[in-house]
Amino acid sequence: MPRIMALPPREPTTVGERLRALACVALARTLAARPLTSRPAWGDIVLPRLLGGLARSASRPATRPEAERAVGIVVTAVPRLGGSSACLPRALAGFLYCRAQGLATTIVVGAADARTVHAWLEAEGLPAGEACDPTGVFTSTHSYGAAPRSSARSDPAPTGSARPARSARRRDG
Repeated sequence: MPRIMALPPREPTTVGERLRALACVALARTLAARPLTSRPAWGDIVLPRLLGGLARSASRPATRPEAERAVGIVVTAVPRLGGSSACLPRALAGFLYCRAQGLATTIVVGAADARTVHAWLEAEGLPAGEACDPTGVFTSTHSYGAAPRSSARSDPAPTGSARPARSARRRDG
């Protein structure tokens, strides 16, 4: 039986924000569909690459209020995402909404036990848009997304990335 969860307060939105939120929700529901999430490679390979690439192309990290507003706008546009069984689509939609604004956030998936998992959005290392702090109940098992690239960095990719090694091989070969 699902737990009853209070919806966050409705966010005043413009037509553009509502349309952006609906597009993000549609993509998030596709990414969180059971046929995809039931495949082991999805959570270990595909989702990290997809979300990591999107987050790295963001212009700056989101603040916690910005991430909370993004989750609020998404839940205002589609109230069904406010329930406890829609945590992954809600986190994905909030992530995508922030990314559409050039902001980087992180999606965290945690487990309380073998049968109870939860996904939430984090900004500044803190949960955003959650009724209560999930870190007290859930132990983080996966984290998706990365901080945006800083313009002050001299290297084009994170340390350990395969990208520089491949380009070096092409020039030598």
